[in-house]
Amino acid sequence: MSPGLLVPLGLFVLVFGWIGILAVRRPLLARLAVREAVRRRGQTALVVAGLMVGTATITAALVGGDSVADSSVESFAYRNLGHIDLTVRAADNGYFPRAVADRLAGDATVIAVTDGIAGGVEVFGSDLDRRQGTSGVVLVGFDPRRQAPFGAYGLVGGGSTDGTDLGPGEVLISRLLADKLAARVGDRLRFSLESAGAGSPGGPVLPPPELTVAGIALAEPPGSYTLGAVVFAPLDTAEAVIGSRALNVVRISVPGGIRDTEDASRRAGPPIGRSVRALPNGDDFLVSQAKLKEVDNAETASEFIRAMLLGMSALVVAAGSALIVNLIGMLAEERRSRLGVLRALGLKRKRLVGLAVIEGAIYSLAAGVVGVLVGLPAGRLIAERFGTAFAQFAGDDFDFDFHFVLRPRTLVTGFAVGTLLTLLVVWLTARRTANLTITSAIRNLPEPHAEPASRGWSVRIRLAALVVLGVGGVLSTQAPARMAGGLGLILAASMVARGRLGPRLHATVTGLALAGWSFSQVSAIPPDEEAAQFFGVFVLAMLASVFGLTILASAHLRVAERLAGLLGRARRATLRPPLAYLARRPMRTGLTTGVFAVILAMLSLFAVFFVVFQPPYERFSNGYEVRVLSTGASNIELPAGLRADVRESVRLRTLGYVGPFEGEAGFGDSERTLVPLFVVDQTVASEPPVRLDLRADAHATDARAWAAVVAEPGSVITPFGNPGHTITLRGDSGPVELRVVATPAFGLLDGMYLSAETAKPFASAPVGASMLIDARPGVDAIRLARAIEAGLFEQGV
Repeated sequence: MSPGLLVPLGLFVLVFGWIGILAVRRPLLARLAVREAVRRRGQTALVVAGLMVGTATITAALVGGDSVADSSVESFAYRNLGHIDLTVRAADNGYFPRAVADRLAGDATVIAVTDGIAGGVEVFGSDLDRRQGTSGVVLVGFDPRRQAPFGAYGLVGGGSTDGTDLGPGEVLISRLLADKLAARVGDRLRFSLESAGAGSPGGPVLPPPELTVAGIALAEPPGSYTLGAVVFAPLDTAEAVIGSRALNVVRISVPGGIRDTEDASRRAGPPIGRSVRALPNGDDFLVSQAKLKEVDNAETASEFIRAMLLGMSALVVAAGSALIVNLIGMLAEERRSRLGVLRALGLKRKRLVGLAVIEGAIYSLAAGVVGVLVGLPAGRLIAERFGTAFAQFAGDDFDFDFHFVLRPRTLVTGFAVGTLLTLLVVWLTARRTANLTITSAIRNLPEPHAEPASRGWSVRIRLAALVVLGVGGVLSTQAPARMAGGLGLILAASMVARGRLGPRLHATVTGLALAGWSFSQVSAIPPDEEAAQFFGVFVLAMLASVFGLTILASAHLRVAERLAGLLGRARRATLRPPLAYLARRPMRTGLTTGVFAVILAMLSLFAVFFVVFQPPYERFSNGYEVRVLSTGASNIELPAGLRADVRESVRLRTLGYVGPFEGEAGFGDSERTLVPLFVVDQTVASEPPVRLDLRADAHATDARAWAAVVAEPGSVITPFGNPGHTITLRGDSGPVELRVVATPAFGLLDGMYLSAETAKPFASAPVGASMLIDARPGVDAIRLARAIEAGLFEQGV
């Protein structure tokens, strides 16, 4: 049983077990609690509806988080790799003879820990037919003789194949590529090689052979490999395309299915590594736990969404807690006379609290059940919305399958956590409402003003503990602990100052301190902070600032009364009574205002998220409207008939890097990624193609960031990271570490902007070209883009 389930479940059993024992030992309290809950059904329904908000929100967040995490792992690891568990590649990211795969396949040590070994080819390029083309296509060469352990390709329309029945030039294409090209079985394709990687076979570039679509692979392993636009070709056909009988990957499958090979992969890694090192030039090869790495990357990438969902649920729970306090206070107010009678008959304040807790336990359990039932469809809705958002963000480049996941342990966790939080708020509220005077309660009169009592030892101990914990939190290296520690010290100072300052001044100083500390801590969070750290600080800061400003506003409601006095007599008579009511009940007013404030803060947050995830690209693109990419030529010349439609353009020499990518903070590692490298010089830097979204602190302006790219080797501008991150690529002579100095908006011209000096380690990468175009006024950019594509179709643009 996982700690995430064991801890709340254990606390649930302890707390509600103690309440059960209390009910057995104090049967009178139990009968009174049950009577109040059963006799007043409308009131009970209202209270349960209010209390279930927390459980429903927590359940929805947990269910949505499970769906996000499972969908990511399922797609990026299991559907992507299928039965491929480990891979062997050249350390220089290049090609090697077929004999490498043959020797591994015949090695007894390797055979003992694997199911299958097959050499292959993976290169990027563009795919063209007689109607249209698309870039970023992967050519996957597979060995039909050794395909059986990796599974047969299921075909749209029925049937399957392992490739042995494919003739020369016959290939399969992925379902996604078929949709992008509107391709059908029998169509003829031409694959234009984009990148062979460092250490490619070299020699003159041969005309690509014509390929025939023999089938469309279903989007399931192995036909879902890479989740992208793929041409699956038998090894002989793939080698004809690249012009060499060579491999650049060996794929390995270990015993087990697709999802249950973690232990087998870990056991197989060391012996396979020893066998690889025993090969001729064995030190020039790298063994990678491909599936384990993808599982880890997918789980890491989903942590942000899970943390965001839990953070949002914490805000809703906080608003719900304020609602619970009001509801329990309303019940106590309505029953005040009866509670006074019970006190007069000898029931102590401690027993009144016990009565409220037993009744609250009944409400909490009922609210927990209702909350789980409401949270289920809410979680499904959240999961579907995230699936839709991801599909829109990824566009038609990934065949990502988002699905709904429901686990019994998630429901149990949501139920336990929701009911415990609800009961905690009920207990805290009951302790306050139980402090009543018998005479005033029976006669239903306001409580007399109590003189400030001297601080007892219990209060002093709590104050000292708050100070000690606050100082420890402020000195902590963890951002949420530092945030909470500061809040603790502010509350401790507020407790000490109470009675020494006037009520209004005390509330004003406390509210401003809470809001100021919250804003300062949020602004100090670095942009690459971990998701859990960021949302921990963010949630605490939002709640503290909202309720701090609420305290400030509640303390100055008399200002609103005075402003109402400046209005006409009729309006003044209408507004002053409710304002006076609010001003004289600061606790209830503050809680109610805080609920609405948290809701408005969340709506504002969602509005900001909408802008962040859909940025105004027209502002970041420096006015350019059309992007032209050429993978087969180092220069782009627009057709003569279209030059008059272009007002301005910029050309960038582009290198097609394909190989390992190691990033930071959510920009996960990958053993084979296509990253265009855009080479900029001083001319391009002075008139940058895109505007920047974020910059390192050392570069106050966009111009300084672009100048740093030209002047400082190793400096890059890229959306694949945050300023200050380092990214490691593999150059011709080994790893190359690059520093991110700034980031543009994602989706404009994605890749890395770097100087010619920084690009030297990637000299063997194939050279292409990129162009950004600003159309003349009155020229439709979409029409211009389609005309350029048609005019330069044969060049693979």
